[in-house]
Amino acid sequence: MDTLNVEITNADFGKIAIKGKAERTLTLNGSLLTNTVSLVIEGEYFTLASESVTPIDGNITDAKIKITYKPIAEGTHTATLKITSDDVDGQTITLTGQAVQQHTVHFFVNGEEDETLAKKVLSGNTLEEIPTATSCDLLNYPTFAGWTSAAIEGTTDVKPTMLDLSTPITSECNYYAVFEKATVGGSSEEQTETHYSTVYHELKIV
Repeated sequence: MDTLNVEITNADFGKIAIKGKAERTLTLNGSLLTNTVSLVIEGEYFTLASESVTPIDGNITDAKIKITYKPIAEGTHTATLKITSDDVDGQTITLTGQAVQQHTVHFFVNGEEDETLAKKVLSGNTLEEIPTATSCDLLNYPTFAGWTSAAIEGTTDVKPTMLDLSTPITSECNYYAVFEKATVGGSSEEQTETHYSTVYHELKIV
């Protein structure tokens, strides 16, 4: 009996940046075939590396169908891969992918951007890791506490909201290294106070 089969009926290319590229490879098998198998994609942004597969001695064994998704517009995209042959009923594979903006997250240490820390993130995703400010490791300098979305004027004793791995990135944005320093104060008994700043020199005089 003539056969022609791809192991899946849906291929999801995931979420990528606009003008980015994602690839998937499907595996095609067939038997008792005498004619070339035709591959056609209907829809935008998906392309084939080859548009046909030729049987060898009537068989197709683990032939690779390479598909590239390369969107130039934002949105969710769908296309159809049609696999046909004069020998046997064809097969249809649904192709899907999503294209989104890619944003740059900028990090500022002591008032100046550290370009080596910048991260590119797909819109709606979160950071995979949070960098550490490396310019505050000199003796007696305040401690690095995290990153906040707005620079602190002078110092504050209110701990700012910090960036964490659950924070979604939805636009290009800036984060500022926060430094903290504990001081002992109070008149009747010793009391520890913590001060915060995005310029660590401000804390050296606290």
